[in-house]
Amino acid sequence: SSRGSPSLFSQAAEVTNPKEVWKWDEMVGAGVAEYMRAYPKRMQRRVRRGIPQCYRWQVWKARVGVLDSDPLLRRYEQLCGSPNASTKQIEVDVSRTFPEIFSSLGSQQALLRVLNAYAAHNPEVGYCQGMNFVVALLLL
Repeated sequence: SSRGSPSLFSQAAEVTNPKEVWKWDEMVGAGVAEYMRAYPKRMQRRVRRGIPQCYRWQVWKARVGVLDSDPLLRRYEQLCGSPNASTKQIEVDVSRTFPEIFSSLGSQQALLRVLNAYAAHNPEVGYCQGMNFVVALLLL
């Protein structure tokens, strides 16, 4: 437990209760960003009870203020799929990164997308071994 007020996402767990999932369905349908502004305490309680996996990306985007029409988001999507000088090495290293945690194809693809996007965005640095573990920790 940290001192002071914990962050909104610090203690989130996976949701399995159908009633909780229904609440998230309703909230996402109304708009996550709007709901966060209108009901911050309720949102904090729901996050602490857990965010359904299917809504985590939407909640994260709303929390950091990224809109679906944001040029930065479009640029990230372009960079994710752009082969670059580091892509082959990233593909080799992804399967070696926390294999017990990142064993599913979806989680490995997420790691690959972030690393590839960064390498394409910053070609002077590209990719170097060790970045995969830093990004993997951020994706957890």
